[in-house]
Amino acid sequence: MGGAAIAARKRALSEWDKANPDAVYDPELFRREILPRLRTVKLVEISDAAGCSKASASDIRRGKWTPHVSAWAALARLVSVKT
Repeated sequence: MGGAAIAARKRALSEWDKANPDAVYDPELFRREILPRLRTVKLVEISDAAGCSKASASDIRRGKWTPHVSAWAALARLVSVKT
């Protein structure tokens, strides 16, 4: 991802944060409810849902990286978790 793409992504996440001030960011919730179920999901599906690269999707699936809370609902839908 180039500098312009990274800057655009940061702007989009900042705008999401401003538009969703009541969003709950609880990494333990993600690790407990969503992450274990992602182990059987294809990387391309995680990548599409989270709006990230397949490499980042791999990091998410392995628990090395927790995605921005804006991606949690889409990832939860992949694994049938109610958010």
